[in-house]
Amino acid sequence: MYEFLVPQEIKNHLTVREFLRGQGISLTEWRKIKNIGSITINDERQEKLIFLKAGDIVKVEIPAFENKNIAPEPYLLKILYEDDELLAVSKPSGILVHPTVAVQSGTLANYVMNYYRTSGCISNFHPISRLDKDTSGIVLLGKNARVQHLLAIQQQKMQKKYLLLTKKPPFAEQYTVCEPIARKVGSIIEREVNRELGKPAQTIFKILAKYHKYYLLEAQLLTGRTHQIRVHANFLGIPLLGDDLYGGDNSEFPRQALHAYSLEVENPISKKQIKIRDFLPEDILNFLRKIK
Repeated sequence: MYEFLVPQEIKNHLTVREFLRGQGISLTEWRKIKNIGSITINDERQEKLIFLKAGDIVKVEIPAFENKNIAPEPYLLKILYEDDELLAVSKPSGILVHPTVAVQSGTLANYVMNYYRTSGCISNFHPISRLDKDTSGIVLLGKNARVQHLLAIQQQKMQKKYLLLTKKPPFAEQYTVCEPIARKVGSIIEREVNRELGKPAQTIFKILAKYHKYYLLEAQLLTGRTHQIRVHANFLGIPLLGDDLYGGDNSEFPRQALHAYSLEVENPISKKQIKIRDFLPEDILNFLRKIK
């Protein structure tokens, strides 16, 4: 159930729908409220159009249903953070975030739905951040559609940092790439820098350590384009170790050496500032031990 207090500065003739949209209720959630939910104003159920006034207490309830399209599957999730609205987990490389037409099991969504079921949490799968199949690290989830919607429209306020392995970068300490990214012509997967058709993209690369011919870099996303780090690294001439889609060598490491290790975000409901960390996984650590 959501509960809202109508503020003193409310404008005249504000409908319940307008007010709730302003509180982060998406159009999809509004339709659910109208069809299967309920709205009370000052503890009186409302079935017709009504205008709100300052001081009104609006309560909204939407029945929660388990997502029948995602079958819960047992898996020992690594929980990095959890509160009433948010869940952050560590995704291993090699698994998808979502089921697809071809892959219906063994995804992060299957495992999270099982975690919700066994922990007594009534929620569906509401991803806020996503990772490629072979990228490991932090995935942030909302426990309801409202928090997912609020953070989706506030992505620029989330600070995301990744760790990656590459060969000698063409800069001494730090470098910012500001190059637009678009889907590569003729491909449904690959992206490229395209100054005519691309959308703005900005990545800050920073050298953290050197391991013989390889370098450990931190990449901070200032935008969130598909494959952004991988495309910008390739543009610089330093494709990620293992990233054969974007020019990398996978003979020494079998997947792109990319790990989402840091996420800073404000819970839009509680306003709490949250810092989440997930340090390097064993496959990258083992590779570093081998070459050190």
